[in-house]
Amino acid sequence: MKIECIQENLNKGLNIASHIVNKNNSLPILNNILLETHEDNLKIISTNLEIGIEFNIRCKVDVSGKIVVPAQLFNNYISTLPSKNINLSLEDNKLNISCDKFNTKINCLSAEDFPIIPEINKKNKYSISCKDFKNILPRVIGSVSNNNSRPEINGVLLNFEENKLTIVGTDGYRLSEGKINIQNENNTNEQIILPLFTAQEINKILQIENGNINIFTSDTQILFVFENIKLISRVISGNYPDYKQIIPDNFKTEFNVVKSDFLSIIKNIGLFADKNINDIKIIINNNKVKIESKNNEIGENVVELETDVVGINNNIIFNYQYLIDGLNNISSKNIKINIFDENMPSLICGLEDNEKDIYKYILMPIRG
Repeated sequence: MKIECIQENLNKGLNIASHIVNKNNSLPILNNILLETHEDNLKIISTNLEIGIEFNIRCKVDVSGKIVVPAQLFNNYISTLPSKNINLSLEDNKLNISCDKFNTKINCLSAEDFPIIPEINKKNKYSISCKDFKNILPRVIGSVSNNNSRPEINGVLLNFEENKLTIVGTDGYRLSEGKINIQNENNTNEQIILPLFTAQEINKILQIENGNINIFTSDTQILFVFENIKLISRVISGNYPDYKQIIPDNFKTEFNVVKSDFLSIIKNIGLFADKNINDIKIIINNNKVKIESKNNEIGENVVELETDVVGINNNIIFNYQYLIDGLNNISSKNIKINIFDENMPSLICGLEDNEKDIYKYILMPIRG
Protein backbone atom coordinates (compact mmCIF):
# COMPACT_ATOMS: atom_id res chain seq x y z
CA MET A 1 0.00 0.00 0.00
CA LYS A 2 1.23 3.48 -0.89
CA ILE A 3 -1.15 6.43 -0.92
CA GLU A 4 -1.35 10.21 -0.49
CA CYS A 5 -4.35 11.96 1.07
CA ILE A 6 -5.40 15.18 2.78
CA GLN A 7 -5.06 15.28 6.58
CA GLU A 8 -8.46 16.93 7.05
CA ASN A 9 -10.29 14.20 5.12
CA LEU A 10 -8.43 11.37 6.82
CA ASN A 11 -9.03 12.90 10.23
CA LYS A 12 -12.76 13.29 9.53
CA GLY A 13 -13.05 9.65 8.44
CA LEU A 14 -11.15 8.35 11.45
CA ASN A 15 -13.27 10.39 13.87
CA ILE A 16 -16.41 8.71 12.54
CA ALA A 17 -15.07 5.19 12.07
CA SER A 18 -13.05 4.89 15.27
CA HIS A 19 -15.88 6.15 17.47
CA ILE A 20 -17.58 2.74 17.56
CA VAL A 21 -14.33 0.99 18.51
CA ASN A 22 -14.28 0.16 22.22
CA LYS A 23 -11.61 -1.64 24.20
CA ASN A 24 -12.37 -5.30 23.56
CA ASN A 25 -10.34 -7.79 25.59
CA SER A 26 -12.04 -10.90 24.25
CA LEU A 27 -11.54 -9.94 20.58
CA PRO A 28 -8.53 -7.59 20.40
CA ILE A 29 -8.81 -7.32 16.61
CA LEU A 30 -11.93 -5.17 17.15
CA ASN A 31 -9.72 -2.49 18.73
CA ASN A 32 -8.41 -1.79 15.23
CA ILE A 33 -9.65 -0.39 11.94
CA LEU A 34 -9.11 -1.68 8.44
CA LEU A 35 -7.53 0.54 5.80
CA GLU A 36 -8.22 -0.67 2.27
CA THR A 37 -7.62 1.02 -1.09
CA HIS A 38 -10.14 0.85 -3.92
CA GLU A 39 -9.33 2.63 -7.19
CA ASP A 40 -8.78 6.26 -6.10
CA ASN A 41 -10.39 5.85 -2.68
CA LEU A 42 -9.28 4.80 0.78
CA LYS A 43 -11.85 2.83 2.76
CA ILE A 44 -11.71 3.22 6.54
CA ILE A 45 -13.63 0.29 8.04
CA SER A 46 -14.54 -0.42 11.68
CA THR A 47 -16.93 -2.71 13.51
CA ASN A 48 -17.94 -3.78 17.00
CA LEU A 49 -19.96 -6.71 15.60
CA GLU A 50 -23.19 -4.75 16.24
CA ILE A 51 -22.42 -1.87 13.87
CA GLY A 52 -20.10 -1.64 10.89
CA ILE A 53 -18.93 1.67 9.38
CA GLU A 54 -17.20 2.28 6.07
CA PHE A 55 -15.89 5.79 5.37
CA ASN A 56 -14.56 6.56 1.87
CA ILE A 57 -12.09 9.36 1.20
CA ARG A 58 -10.53 10.43 -2.07
CA CYS A 59 -6.79 9.85 -2.31
CA LYS A 60 -3.96 9.22 -4.74
CA VAL A 61 -3.23 5.47 -4.83
CA ASP A 62 0.23 4.51 -6.07
CA VAL A 63 0.16 0.96 -4.69
CA SER A 64 -3.04 -0.83 -3.65
CA GLY A 65 -3.30 -2.79 -0.43
CA LYS A 66 -4.99 -3.18 2.92
CA ILE A 67 -3.84 -3.30 6.53
CA VAL A 68 -5.23 -3.21 10.07
CA VAL A 69 -4.08 -0.41 12.39
CA PRO A 70 -4.80 0.39 16.08
CA ALA A 71 -7.86 2.63 15.95
CA GLN A 72 -7.32 5.04 18.84
CA LEU A 73 -3.57 5.45 18.34
CA PHE A 74 -3.91 6.09 14.62
CA ASN A 75 -6.86 8.46 15.08
CA ASN A 76 -5.14 10.42 17.84
CA TYR A 77 -1.89 10.69 15.89
CA ILE A 78 -3.51 11.86 12.64
CA SER A 79 -5.52 14.48 14.55
CA THR A 80 -2.27 16.12 15.75
CA LEU A 81 -0.78 16.49 12.27
CA PRO A 82 -0.93 19.77 10.31
CA SER A 83 -3.56 20.28 7.61
CA LYS A 84 -1.31 19.14 4.79
CA ASN A 85 -0.93 16.08 2.59
CA ILE A 86 -0.18 12.78 4.34
CA ASN A 87 1.73 9.92 2.77
CA LEU A 88 0.98 6.38 3.96
CA SER A 89 3.06 3.40 2.91
CA LEU A 90 3.23 -0.18 4.12
CA GLU A 91 6.48 -2.01 4.75
CA ASP A 92 6.98 -5.26 6.74
CA ASN A 93 3.64 -4.88 8.57
CA LYS A 94 4.51 -1.32 9.60
CA LEU A 95 2.58 1.70 8.40
CA ASN A 96 4.90 4.58 7.55
CA ILE A 97 3.27 7.97 8.03
CA SER A 98 4.85 11.19 6.80
CA CYS A 99 3.39 14.68 6.86
CA ASP A 100 5.42 17.87 6.68
CA LYS A 101 8.24 17.35 9.22
CA PHE A 102 6.46 14.48 11.02
CA ASN A 103 7.48 10.88 10.36
CA THR A 104 6.46 7.79 12.28
CA LYS A 105 5.83 4.06 12.01
CA ILE A 106 2.94 2.12 13.54
CA ASN A 107 2.94 -1.66 13.98
CA CYS A 108 0.02 -3.25 12.12
CA LEU A 109 -1.88 -6.52 11.92
CA SER A 110 -2.82 -8.62 8.93
CA ALA A 111 -6.02 -7.61 7.16
CA GLU A 112 -6.96 -11.29 6.91
CA ASP A 113 -7.73 -11.33 10.65
CA PHE A 114 -10.25 -8.48 10.49
CA PRO A 115 -13.91 -9.61 10.65
CA ILE A 116 -15.85 -9.33 7.42
CA ILE A 117 -18.79 -6.92 7.59
CA PRO A 118 -21.70 -8.88 6.09
CA GLU A 119 -23.61 -7.65 3.06
CA ILE A 120 -27.26 -6.87 3.76
CA ASN A 121 -30.04 -8.54 1.83
CA LYS A 122 -31.54 -5.32 0.42
CA LYS A 123 -35.20 -6.20 0.77
CA ASN A 124 -36.63 -2.66 0.88
CA LYS A 125 -35.22 0.75 -0.10
CA TYR A 126 -36.07 4.24 1.11
CA SER A 127 -34.55 7.66 0.38
CA ILE A 128 -34.70 10.62 2.75
CA SER A 129 -33.13 14.06 3.06
CA CYS A 130 -30.20 14.43 5.48
CA LYS A 131 -31.60 17.84 6.40
CA ASP A 132 -35.01 16.42 7.36
CA PHE A 133 -33.52 13.47 9.24
CA LYS A 134 -31.13 15.78 11.13
CA ASN A 135 -34.08 17.98 12.10
CA ILE A 136 -35.96 15.13 13.80
CA LEU A 137 -33.59 12.39 14.97
CA PRO A 138 -31.77 14.28 17.78
CA ARG A 139 -35.12 15.44 19.16
CA VAL A 140 -36.28 11.82 19.45
CA ILE A 141 -33.08 10.27 20.81
CA GLY A 142 -33.36 12.09 24.15
CA SER A 143 -36.59 10.26 24.99
CA VAL A 144 -35.25 6.75 24.39
CA SER A 145 -34.95 4.39 27.36
CA ASN A 146 -31.78 2.77 28.69
CA ASN A 147 -33.78 0.13 30.57
CA ASN A 148 -32.31 -3.29 29.84
CA SER A 149 -35.43 -5.04 31.10
CA ARG A 150 -37.43 -3.60 28.19
CA PRO A 151 -35.23 -4.00 25.09
CA GLU A 152 -38.06 -3.08 22.73
CA ILE A 153 -37.98 0.55 23.97
CA ASN A 154 -34.17 0.68 24.10
CA GLY A 155 -34.21 1.89 20.55
CA VAL A 156 -35.74 4.29 18.06
CA LEU A 157 -38.81 3.17 16.15
CA LEU A 158 -38.65 3.76 12.39
CA ASN A 159 -42.14 3.31 11.00
CA PHE A 160 -42.13 3.39 7.19
CA GLU A 161 -45.56 4.04 5.66
CA GLU A 162 -45.98 4.97 2.00
CA ASN A 163 -44.28 8.38 1.65
CA LYS A 164 -43.84 9.06 5.39
CA LEU A 165 -41.33 7.98 8.00
CA THR A 166 -42.45 8.27 11.63
CA ILE A 167 -39.60 8.28 14.16
CA VAL A 168 -40.46 7.53 17.81
CA GLY A 169 -38.56 7.31 21.08
CA THR A 170 -39.88 6.69 24.60
CA ASP A 171 -38.78 5.69 28.07
CA GLY A 172 -42.29 5.13 29.41
CA TYR A 173 -42.48 8.61 30.98
CA ARG A 174 -42.23 10.79 27.87
CA LEU A 175 -42.41 10.15 24.15
CA SER A 176 -41.16 12.03 21.10
CA GLU A 177 -42.67 11.53 17.66
CA GLY A 178 -41.38 13.10 14.46
CA LYS A 179 -42.49 12.72 10.84
CA ILE A 180 -40.56 13.32 7.62
CA ASN A 181 -41.20 12.74 3.94
CA ILE A 182 -39.48 9.82 2.21
CA GLN A 183 -39.26 8.13 -1.16
CA ASN A 184 -40.51 4.58 -0.70
CA GLU A 185 -39.17 2.66 -3.69
CA ASN A 186 -41.08 -0.57 -2.99
CA ASN A 187 -44.14 1.19 -1.52
CA THR A 188 -43.85 -1.00 1.58
CA ASN A 189 -45.02 -0.56 5.16
CA GLU A 190 -42.72 -1.84 7.89
CA GLN A 191 -41.40 -1.08 11.37
CA ILE A 192 -37.74 -1.23 12.37
CA ILE A 193 -36.40 -0.74 15.92
CA LEU A 194 -33.01 0.90 15.65
CA PRO A 195 -30.64 0.43 18.65
CA LEU A 196 -30.03 3.67 20.52
CA PHE A 197 -26.26 3.51 19.98
CA THR A 198 -26.81 3.17 16.23
CA ALA A 199 -29.16 6.16 16.23
CA GLN A 200 -26.54 8.21 18.09
CA GLU A 201 -23.89 7.29 15.52
CA ILE A 202 -26.23 8.21 12.67
CA ASN A 203 -26.81 11.55 14.37
CA LYS A 204 -23.05 12.21 14.45
CA ILE A 205 -22.75 11.40 10.76
CA LEU A 206 -25.64 13.75 9.95
CA GLN A 207 -23.59 16.65 11.31
CA ILE A 208 -21.06 16.30 8.45
CA GLU A 209 -23.19 14.87 5.61
CA ASN A 210 -25.64 16.58 3.27
CA GLY A 211 -27.76 15.45 0.36
CA ASN A 212 -29.87 12.31 0.63
CA ILE A 213 -29.58 9.03 2.51
CA ASN A 214 -30.54 5.70 1.01
CA ILE A 215 -31.82 3.21 3.58
CA PHE A 216 -31.98 -0.52 2.90
CA THR A 217 -33.67 -2.97 5.28
CA SER A 218 -33.80 -6.71 5.80
CA ASP A 219 -35.35 -8.84 8.54
CA THR A 220 -32.35 -8.44 10.87
CA GLN A 221 -30.27 -5.53 9.57
CA ILE A 222 -30.46 -1.97 8.29
CA LEU A 223 -28.02 -0.14 6.02
CA PHE A 224 -27.62 3.64 5.76
CA VAL A 225 -25.79 4.86 2.67
CA PHE A 226 -24.57 8.47 2.65
CA GLU A 227 -22.43 10.13 0.00
CA ASN A 228 -19.15 8.97 1.57
CA ILE A 229 -20.25 6.73 4.42
CA LYS A 230 -22.00 3.41 4.86
CA LEU A 231 -23.31 2.23 8.23
CA ILE A 232 -24.80 -1.21 8.75
CA SER A 233 -26.44 -2.26 12.01
CA ARG A 234 -28.44 -5.04 13.52
CA VAL A 235 -32.01 -4.16 14.48
CA ILE A 236 -33.81 -4.95 17.73
CA SER A 237 -36.19 -7.88 17.44
CA GLY A 238 -39.64 -7.66 18.97
CA ASN A 239 -42.65 -5.39 18.71
CA TYR A 240 -42.61 -1.74 19.64
CA PRO A 241 -45.41 -0.77 22.07
CA ASP A 242 -48.56 0.59 20.44
CA TYR A 243 -48.02 4.01 21.99
CA LYS A 244 -50.97 5.58 20.16
CA GLN A 245 -53.38 3.64 22.37
CA ILE A 246 -52.38 5.64 25.46
CA ILE A 247 -52.74 9.07 23.83
CA PRO A 248 -56.24 10.55 24.18
CA ASP A 249 -58.11 11.23 20.94
CA ASN A 250 -59.11 14.62 22.28
CA PHE A 251 -58.26 16.78 25.26
CA LYS A 252 -60.35 18.54 27.87
CA THR A 253 -58.14 21.60 28.27
CA GLU A 254 -55.63 23.42 26.09
CA PHE A 255 -53.72 26.68 26.27
CA ASN A 256 -51.10 28.50 24.20
CA VAL A 257 -47.91 30.07 25.51
CA VAL A 258 -44.79 31.76 24.17
CA LYS A 259 -42.13 29.08 24.48
CA SER A 260 -39.31 31.28 25.75
CA ASP A 261 -41.51 32.83 28.47
CA PHE A 262 -42.90 29.46 29.55
CA LEU A 263 -39.42 27.92 29.66
CA SER A 264 -38.20 30.68 31.96
CA ILE A 265 -41.16 30.13 34.28
CA ILE A 266 -40.68 26.36 34.42
CA LYS A 267 -36.97 26.75 35.23
CA ASN A 268 -37.85 29.26 37.95
CA ILE A 269 -40.56 27.07 39.46
CA GLY A 270 -38.33 24.00 39.27
CA LEU A 271 -35.87 25.50 41.74
CA PHE A 272 -38.35 24.69 44.53
CA ALA A 273 -39.38 21.23 43.32
CA ASP A 274 -38.71 18.06 45.27
CA LYS A 275 -35.31 16.92 43.95
CA ASN A 276 -36.35 13.27 44.07
CA ILE A 277 -39.31 13.57 41.71
CA ASN A 278 -38.89 17.07 40.19
CA ASP A 279 -42.63 17.72 40.54
CA ILE A 280 -44.38 20.96 39.62
CA LYS A 281 -48.12 21.50 39.46
CA ILE A 282 -50.04 23.31 36.71
CA ILE A 283 -53.50 24.56 37.67
CA ILE A 284 -55.82 25.95 34.96
CA ASN A 285 -58.72 28.03 36.27
CA ASN A 286 -60.76 30.74 34.49
CA ASN A 287 -58.29 31.61 31.74
CA LYS A 288 -55.42 31.70 34.21
CA VAL A 289 -52.59 29.19 34.40
CA LYS A 290 -50.92 28.88 37.78
CA ILE A 291 -47.66 26.95 38.08
CA GLU A 292 -46.40 26.06 41.53
CA SER A 293 -43.94 23.93 43.44
CA LYS A 294 -43.64 23.25 47.14
CA ASN A 295 -40.77 21.89 49.15
CA ASN A 296 -41.06 21.41 52.92
CA GLU A 297 -37.37 22.07 53.37
CA ILE A 298 -36.89 25.25 51.32
CA GLY A 299 -40.34 26.77 50.73
CA GLU A 300 -42.71 27.27 47.83
CA ASN A 301 -42.90 29.13 44.53
CA VAL A 302 -45.92 30.26 42.48
CA VAL A 303 -46.20 32.00 39.11
CA GLU A 304 -49.49 32.95 37.47
CA LEU A 305 -49.93 33.87 33.81
CA GLU A 306 -52.92 34.90 31.77
CA THR A 307 -53.56 33.16 28.49
CA ASP A 308 -56.39 31.95 26.28
CA VAL A 309 -57.67 28.68 27.71
CA VAL A 310 -59.98 26.40 25.76
CA GLY A 311 -61.93 23.81 27.73
CA ILE A 312 -62.58 23.08 31.38
CA ASN A 313 -60.64 23.93 34.53
CA ASN A 314 -57.96 21.32 35.07
CA ASN A 315 -54.70 20.52 36.87
CA ILE A 316 -51.76 18.22 36.36
CA ILE A 317 -48.35 17.44 37.89
CA PHE A 318 -45.27 17.12 35.66
CA ASN A 319 -41.63 16.25 36.08
CA TYR A 320 -40.30 19.70 35.24
CA GLN A 321 -37.02 18.37 33.78
CA TYR A 322 -38.98 16.26 31.28
CA LEU A 323 -41.16 19.28 30.51
CA ILE A 324 -38.07 21.42 29.82
CA ASP A 325 -36.66 18.71 27.53
CA GLY A 326 -39.85 18.71 25.51
CA LEU A 327 -40.04 22.49 25.25
CA ASN A 328 -36.41 22.68 24.11
CA ASN A 329 -37.12 20.17 21.34
CA ILE A 330 -39.87 22.29 19.81
CA SER A 331 -38.60 24.93 17.41
CA SER A 332 -41.79 27.01 17.30
CA LYS A 333 -42.00 30.38 19.00
CA ASN A 334 -45.50 29.56 20.23
CA ILE A 335 -46.60 26.22 21.61
CA LYS A 336 -49.80 24.50 22.66
CA ILE A 337 -50.24 22.44 25.84
CA ASN A 338 -53.06 19.87 25.57
CA ILE A 339 -54.26 18.25 28.80
CA PHE A 340 -56.85 15.53 29.34
CA ASP A 341 -56.67 15.06 33.12
CA GLU A 342 -54.19 14.44 35.94
CA ASN A 343 -53.86 10.74 35.05
CA MET A 344 -53.54 10.75 31.27
CA PRO A 345 -50.67 11.84 28.98
CA SER A 346 -50.53 15.42 27.77
CA LEU A 347 -49.53 16.57 24.29
CA ILE A 348 -47.13 19.44 23.63
CA CYS A 349 -46.59 20.73 20.10
CA GLY A 350 -45.61 23.83 18.15
CA LEU A 351 -48.16 26.11 16.54
CA GLU A 352 -46.21 27.22 13.45
CA ASP A 353 -47.04 25.43 10.19
CA ASN A 354 -43.49 24.16 9.73
CA GLU A 355 -43.55 22.45 13.13
CA LYS A 356 -47.01 21.43 14.29
CA ASP A 357 -47.35 18.49 11.89
CA ILE A 358 -43.82 17.10 12.14
CA TYR A 359 -43.02 16.90 15.86
CA LYS A 360 -45.01 16.03 18.97
CA TYR A 361 -43.97 15.54 22.59
CA ILE A 362 -46.14 13.40 24.85
CA LEU A 363 -45.58 13.65 28.60
CA MET A 364 -46.97 11.39 31.31
CA PRO A 365 -48.09 13.13 34.51
CA ILE A 366 -46.84 12.39 37.98
CA ARG A 367 -49.83 10.95 39.77
CA GLY A 368 -50.47 12.73 43.01
